[in-house]
Amino acid sequence: MSTSRLDARALTLAYDATRPPVLDRFDLAVDTGERVAVLGASGAGKSSLLRVLAGLRKPVSGSIAMAGRALDGPHPHVVLMFQEASLLPWLSVEKNVAFGLDFKRQPRLTRDERARRVAWAIDEVGLANARGHYPSQLSGGMAQRVALARAIARQPQVLLLDEPFGALDAATRTDMQDLLLRVVADTRAATVLVTHDIDEALRVADRIVLLDGRGGTAGVWTIAARAAARGGFEMRPGEGDRRDASDARGSLATDAASRLPVVPDVSKASVIRAASATRAASRNEFEQHEQHERLERLDALRVEILRTLRALRDAPEAEGRARASDAFPAA
Repeated sequence: MSTSRLDARALTLAYDATRPPVLDRFDLAVDTGERVAVLGASGAGKSSLLRVLAGLRKPVSGSIAMAGRALDGPHPHVVLMFQEASLLPWLSVEKNVAFGLDFKRQPRLTRDERARRVAWAIDEVGLANARGHYPSQLSGGMAQRVALARAIARQPQVLLLDEPFGALDAATRTDMQDLLLRVVADTRAATVLVTHDIDEALRVADRIVLLDGRGGTAGVWTIAARAAARGGFEMRPGEGDRRDASDARGSLATDAASRLPVVPDVSKASVIRAASATRAASRNEFEQHEQHERLERLDALRVEILRTLRALRDAPEAEGRARASDAFPAA
């Protein structure tokens, strides 16, 4: 039995019998606290996948389970956040975050429990000073923070996000990505983020899934060191890297020490200061070296994903040329 927080198996979804299925025996497992980004061309089935996972659309076949329990329809601990904040204009930030917590499908909460949960969610997204504001008083980024607070106020075990930051400017989008990383680290929700932005996927995800537009996947990439850390954007050396990292530290320390001036007669305090300087220089050089390697790995991954996307884009043209060649063979 799978130990994943979210486990979707053999999902099949089709809208039209004359066209290929949107999902064709599609599998996806997401662990507690894991962040999976789903990429794909327009019409590849990204949003449809989220709606199936959220229980808003029933697949033709396949199964979905959360923590080993079968899901058949919407569940209070599976939360879907859309690109539009969809705030109710006549409600304050606080009441928008609380909206829906007393719905029939939600766990029964006392008034105090509901108030504490709403206050925590608002604090989590950094809007404690705006709890009495109305949507007309909010910027786009603040509105999305309210939408995220509304989502996490439900204490989701599974958090599904459908391009939630796509309409924001670059600086605000980066802030929201940082906020999402912190929220997922705090809530430990199994998270699936649909995005069209490769850089966003690389920045946020532990794992990237590329849909092929024919119901399956064209590629899956795991950012192994980040998945092992599972605690934020910063990548750290994985098990396989630690021996190399240790060797690198020793080498860098030796190099740093060799550049220190030789002082023939020094006090104990001077020796301690020199040793501290050596360690600091070694640590700084190692961190710079490690950061450079991280960026190189991410750049290589970006190139590979782009190459795969271009191959998918060009495939229908190649198939069309092949069919034309069959229909009109050369003389």
